[in-house]
Amino acid sequence: MVTLTVPSAGTLVITSTVHAWIDHTVGTPDLWHFAHSTSPTSCAPAPDTIDHYAYYWASLATEVFDETGTMVNGISISGAGTYTYFLNTDMPVGQSAGDMISQAETVMVFYPS
Repeated sequence: MVTLTVPSAGTLVITSTVHAWIDHTVGTPDLWHFAHSTSPTSCAPAPDTIDHYAYYWASLATEVFDETGTMVNGISISGAGTYTYFLNTDMPVGQSAGDMISQAETVMVFYPS
């Protein structure tokens, strides 16, 4: 979670990097996803943001994939206030006990207009 109080309209730039271990089993596809969200429990992306996906085909050999993803979003804000965003991740397809997020970080910067 990152929270920033800003004095005026402008742009918030949110940058996140996530390091995941994807435990893939041949015959089962895997889909790993992360997003900036205004909710701590939702992986639906926040308005005006993009999210990150990584897909592993079912035909790939069984192995653990070392995956890193980076996402940058610029969000226009109309005025002063406090803004909070969360970095949420999920595996909507192919989850297993061996999947894990090992590191993640998020930075938010304000640029006045």
